Amino acid sequence: MKCGIMRIDSLDALSLLNDKKLYVLDLDGTVYIENKLIDGALDFVRAVKQAGSEVLFLTNNSSMSTSDYVNKIKAFGFPVTDHMILTSGFAAGAYIKEHYPADCSVYIAGTEALRNEFRTMGFTICEESSQQADCVLVGFDTELTYAKLRACCKYIERGAEFIATNPDIVCPVANNRFIPDCGSICKMIQNATGAEPQFIGKPGRIMADIISKRFTVPHDKMVMIGDRLYTDIAFGINANMTSICVLTGETTPEMLHESPWKPDIVVSSIKFLNSLWKE
Repeated sequence: MKCGIMRIDSLDALSLLNDKKLYVLDLDGTVYIENKLIDGALDFVRAVKQAGSEVLFLTNNSSMSTSDYVNKIKAFGFPVTDHMILTSGFAAGAYIKEHYPADCSVYIAGTEALRNEFRTMGFTICEESSQQADCVLVGFDTELTYAKLRACCKYIERGAEFIATNPDIVCPVANNRFIPDCGSICKMIQNATGAEPQFIGKPGRIMADIISKRFTVPHDKMVMIGDRLYTDIAFGINANMTSICVLTGETTPEMLHESPWKPDIVVSSIKFLNSLWKE
């Protein structure tokens, strides 16, 4: 490994990146872990922007709103705007607006921040006591209750579409620990109803298309950087992006060896990517 960089194939890492216009950065496990910034992340964003490329912070974590992420990332010292952030929660709202009637009603098993994001987008939000909902949206709900699970099952059994923000089974937290994420919550509902959710977030292409339209950049001019193989790296591969895996989150070298999703570049941490602009 040179400067923390492992190359999966014979191509030089810099040659893979020299014509890229947009760097898409996962957050949890890549830029920070909970409230601790990963060393070198801020320097990397500065280097990308100094090189004339754009940066987007992309997260499957729908427990916070876009404005929440702006505040959190700014607190780390990043110059960030709403335009530079895309959450799976916002993407789910955009998906529902595109595919369902304007008066579509949505039941949300998610945080109050996600519900507020949907209110801001103009949705009618159903409560547990409502009789019907057009869609059920499940997010990474750190405020989950059994009443929410029962309501999801009720609406799905009555014909509501089952939509979920992201398929992540776990979310990384401090001290190399993990907690249940949206995918784990969906498994309970799926086991009870037999219905399978339409996942909006990584690794599907829905968010890639939203990003391409927002920045007017084709997929092959983007780089996806993340810590999770079955979401981040699979997302990059599915969308024809260059993919970089960092080992500061979920993925271990053993997982990388066994995984069917092979990134173009692997680094132990995002800080080692800064050397690419100095070679």
